[in-house]
Amino acid sequence: MTTTRSTNPGPAASSLRKRIRETLAAYKTIQAVDKQWSAAVRDGTMSYSKSVAKNFQSQYQRWLLHADHLLTEVKQAQRQGNTIPGFAELRDAIGFCPAPLDIDAIAESFRRLDRGEGIPLAEAVNGKILHRRAS
Repeated sequence: MTTTRSTNPGPAASSLRKRIRETLAAYKTIQAVDKQWSAAVRDGTMSYSKSVAKNFQSQYQRWLLHADHLLTEVKQAQRQGNTIPGFAELRDAIGFCPAPLDIDAIAESFRRLDRGEGIPLAEAVNGKILHRRAS
């Protein structure tokens, strides 16, 4: 028995595509504002604020919760034979979302770098491991 992929997706698949686009757009917006703030902190235009950093983390966590649910729906649609464009990009965004990172540990790493110290390899590796991969 062969499975055929739908080339003319139904309303459910179209809705999923739209939701993926919206979810990725929201992620890119959070990232853009986060990067802008981070760059301003690095160049001294703005001071670091733990509350702002926690706010970004909270936004990423809310986004991640929503994106994980959406990914589950997309996988179910794919099991039913639908091809859902944007799946890989959503999966990658989930995998690289910085929501689970420890803000205090990151801030301490930057303070050490500012003092001319290095970051121990184990910490650098652990930071990479914390980025989870969506399957």
